[in-house]
Amino acid sequence: MDEIKIKSGDKDLLTCGSIIAYQNQSLEFILPDANDENFILKCHFVENPLVNKNQPFLEASVTSPTTLELTYSNFSNVRTIGVAIPLDIGTLKNRKLYFIYRIDAIDSKDMKLFHYSFYLGEVVNAPQS
Repeated sequence: MDEIKIKSGDKDLLTCGSIIAYQNQSLEFILPDANDENFILKCHFVENPLVNKNQPFLEASVTSPTTLELTYSNFSNVRTIGVAIPLDIGTLKNRKLYFIYRIDAIDSKDMKLFHYSFYLGEVVNAPQS
């Protein structure tokens, strides 16, 4: 059977799913690329007492050429939150890599239902023939 391909606008769906993040444990997505150069996205959930606990915010940091870390602060007090358009987070397989997510609260403050989709966009840094 042929592989199903899904597009959203001009982007190709790479993968999507949902996972329960429990006890505020971090999530790590390892996306294989050529030459064993995996793209790694790490998502951390923390409570930051230095800011209003009802004010969730997101911080991003590039920790290596192939690793992006997202820190979701104070997401325990929201029912549902996410982004409306895919975020450009890097490149994979010589294409722009996009990420979109939605986080739903579960009864326990330290459990979240994390919905995610990764998309491949336009070609960048194409190999020369």
